[in-house]
Amino acid sequence: MVLAVLGLALAACGRVQEQRAAWRGESERQCVQQGLVQPSPGVRVTRAIDGPGVCGLELPHRVEQFSRSSARVSTPVVMTCPMVASMDRWLTEVVQPASVAHFQSPVVEVTTAGTYNCRRILNRSSGPMSEHAFANAMDVTGFVLADGRRIRVGRNTAPATSPWFWQNERTMGVGREGW
Repeated sequence: MVLAVLGLALAACGRVQEQRAAWRGESERQCVQQGLVQPSPGVRVTRAIDGPGVCGLELPHRVEQFSRSSARVSTPVVMTCPMVASMDRWLTEVVQPASVAHFQSPVVEVTTAGTYNCRRILNRSSGPMSEHAFANAMDVTGFVLADGRRIRVGRNTAPATSPWFWQNERTMGVGREGW
């Protein structure tokens, strides 16, 4: 019996379960309390996502259309409240003016490859967790303009010269995962 308990204890060594940083939940709660994102037909709070492991979020927002910019999302996505607020601000203050200036047509849809995905940066087997693991990142693959044109963005779009680039990399994460 003692050997069995000792064996289990030794087997558990080195398997310390990572924990989600407390600041993540705190920032979600503060964003909601401050009303930085208002529920609307296109944005609503949904059930918490807990795990696996450190992944997840307390107050996920399901987004079909951003409120301020009125841009819809090609596929509904899940994001943190701060991410919804940042994306809507970026769309309103950067993307829409750039789209009108460069293409003479506003953006009506953001095409995306997704948001929440419990994984490490660049899908590696080790290393830091991706912000996607906390629904705090969105892979934007392009835009649909009001006149029907589709604008694709990707690895060949240099972030610093793109009309979509936002100087606040800490908020938007441009260049973080593989650019």
